[in-house]
Amino acid sequence: MSPSVVGSPRRLITTESSIELLNYVRRRRETWNERLLELKVVAFMRAYLIGYGTEVVPLLIKRLVVGFIRLKNYNQSGTTRNSKNKVSSSLATSSRTILLELFKELRRGFRPNGLAIASGVAMGGARVLEGTVRPIVVSLVRSTRPIRKKFSKINRTDGTVVSKTSESDNITQELKPLSLLSRRDEKDEDLTDGELRTIDRLSTFTAASCSSMFSIMILQRTTDRMRQTDQSTLHPTTTPYPTMSSDSEMIKASSSSLPGVKNLSQSPTLDFTLFFLVRASDTLIRVIYDNYAPDYLYFLRGCSESILFQLCCWRIMWCWFYRPEKLPISYVRWISALSSMDQRLLQLIRLGRLGEIEYGRMTSVDVKSLGRSIAERMGRDGDLGDIELVERFPCSLIHGKLGDSESCSVNVLRRWKKAWRQAMGIYLPVFTVPTLLFNRSKLRDSPIKVLIRILISSSRSSLFLSSFVGLCWTGICVGRSMRMKLFLEYLLNRERKLRKTVLKLKRFFISLILRRDRVKISSSFKTKVKGITMMYMDTTVGPQLGSFLAGISILIENSSRRGEMMLYVMMRALCSFNWVDEIIKTLFKIDNNKNLKSERNFRSVEEDERVVGLISVWLERIVFSISIGTITSSVVHDPEYVRGIVKGIFKFAIGSDWKTSRKKKKKT
Repeated sequence: MSPSVVGSPRRLITTESSIELLNYVRRRRETWNERLLELKVVAFMRAYLIGYGTEVVPLLIKRLVVGFIRLKNYNQSGTTRNSKNKVSSSLATSSRTILLELFKELRRGFRPNGLAIASGVAMGGARVLEGTVRPIVVSLVRSTRPIRKKFSKINRTDGTVVSKTSESDNITQELKPLSLLSRRDEKDEDLTDGELRTIDRLSTFTAASCSSMFSIMILQRTTDRMRQTDQSTLHPTTTPYPTMSSDSEMIKASSSSLPGVKNLSQSPTLDFTLFFLVRASDTLIRVIYDNYAPDYLYFLRGCSESILFQLCCWRIMWCWFYRPEKLPISYVRWISALSSMDQRLLQLIRLGRLGEIEYGRMTSVDVKSLGRSIAERMGRDGDLGDIELVERFPCSLIHGKLGDSESCSVNVLRRWKKAWRQAMGIYLPVFTVPTLLFNRSKLRDSPIKVLIRILISSSRSSLFLSSFVGLCWTGICVGRSMRMKLFLEYLLNRERKLRKTVLKLKRFFISLILRRDRVKISSSFKTKVKGITMMYMDTTVGPQLGSFLAGISILIENSSRRGEMMLYVMMRALCSFNWVDEIIKTLFKIDNNKNLKSERNFRSVEEDERVVGLISVWLERIVFSISIGTITSSVVHDPEYVRGIVKGIFKFAIGSDWKTSRKKKKKT
């Protein structure tokens, strides 16, 4: 090689440029590593603030409302001159008490096993663990190539993902750093674009699931097991909106009015687990529906939310009528405040369904006093509410003091009107506060248009809630009417005749086959079946028909809000079932009755309960972590499948710079 070529200025310039480029890349890498550390800390702080606000803000609002009511009562009591000094001292003491309670709630959010630290660990830990679990996911994807090829034909898109790629691609471009979009690892050259997308999703899912497992263990590290009665009325997973009703008689739901209430300890994270389970299930169903569902199921897109809402409301209202201990006590109070039904009437409905009372039959003094007190409170003769003396309660007694009328239509209209006014007091702040906080520019530009939109939205949502109450009472009144009783008896007689005809045909064919002249009919049809009683109509048909009709009111609500309302009531409907413990007891052959325990099972009842509790705790942890992992992965990579407030909260906690895998450079 000639010296001119070796020592040429062009060669020197190229070498110096390469060294400068390497130094620049090294500096950029160090800066990027520092930036990643900052991003992990930022993700932790964002999630920490979300958890702190979720836990503390509802409690602060509750303390302020209670303190405001207390101060208002003190002001009203100080009308005379002699009591002014006492009232002023009481006001000062009450103000100091309110401030101390507010400070206590603010300090409570910083405890080491609180929601704030758990949220920070969930999001910050996911950012930290994603780089660690990615190589494992890459090797797993490579090893499962033959299996995935066999199942690729199941997808109607032949392996390609059918989704709303416009939104996903735009958000993914914002989430990924520019340096990671332009190149990819040399080790990933054999991976296709589909495999890279799978690796990205699985890495985020695994990291978020592992960190969420630690976060729920932090939340469950508490000495006092939280009970249902400890739930705040303003908690976002307890009631959708706060209840400001002051009618103590209507919202009173003590343990004495709830027969069968068991003060069993409840997992302190059960509400959050069900909340995220429902959201994750909704995301998965939307993904499966868009990618795998056949075309003939397309009609479910428009009606599935309304159907599920009605079924869930049916279950919730059934529990409110008959088994309120299956619902949180604050949720029971919220429904009772909207329905304005006398708690004594609810007690009679529950006793009648159990068969403990009947019209015209002797009963206990306590049960007699319930009906008589309802009539006396309305200014009527107490004999009208005496179960032993009447054939059925008059409609005016069922309607209560609010709907004091013999007309069922008047009763429904009065209750609809009251529920609409209560709902407007709830929904007006719900729609006004976000506008004042986030859309002040639109309010300045066109205030009349914005105010009209707020009024229309509030009126529509209030109409939904008031129609829910009105339809429930309509079902109660129609269900206990004489026409409904005659209609049910007609159907029952037709059903008996049909079953007898079927049995006769069955006997005829059996006699032909077996050559028997006579085959005995079931003896159950030879005896006279007892007819439908009015107590059955009042305690079973009416409440169940009202529970079924109440959910139809979702059709009034805006279509964009139906899905959010459906997800909320589904969480409460799932909470009312005790299917987890029953499945565990069935699988492990556990029976709490000592007399029915098998001889092979030498464990005591206490040991069985301990086993069930341990399995339930770990099952809840697994469900919680998988749900959080599913939602996090969907928000990062497929945000179009996540909806509602969860999408906004997770996007804020995740940030717009989530580190994902290096994307393959597009071929030009």
